[in-house]
Amino acid sequence: QPRGLSNNDAETVLRLLNLLGTLVWMDQPELRNLVLLNPRRVAVAMASLMTICFGQENFEHRDMMMIERKITEHRSDLLRFQSTGIATRKLIRGLWKEEFPEESQQ
Repeated sequence: QPRGLSNNDAETVLRLLNLLGTLVWMDQPELRNLVLLNPRRVAVAMASLMTICFGQENFEHRDMMMIERKITEHRSDLLRFQSTGIATRKLIRGLWKEEFPEESQQ
């Protein structure tokens, strides 16, 4: 008969999957209950944000035009990010809309 994992077994599995990069789990009291199931999505969003903030001089004009097109409706969010470093949910979803279309519709 199938049974669930014990707390110790669950922690062991989470540690292993975290080490393999399959998910992100941090064994810290304030973060233990959070599991990031698809770290690639965060990496894609962070790469896009870093490109906008720091990489403009390293990209060809057509590459920056493509990024700008993704976020045209979020111009105020972009300016906020560039001035304060705070990325709004709308800005991140705008950057994700091509890579993860199902996320941009939520």
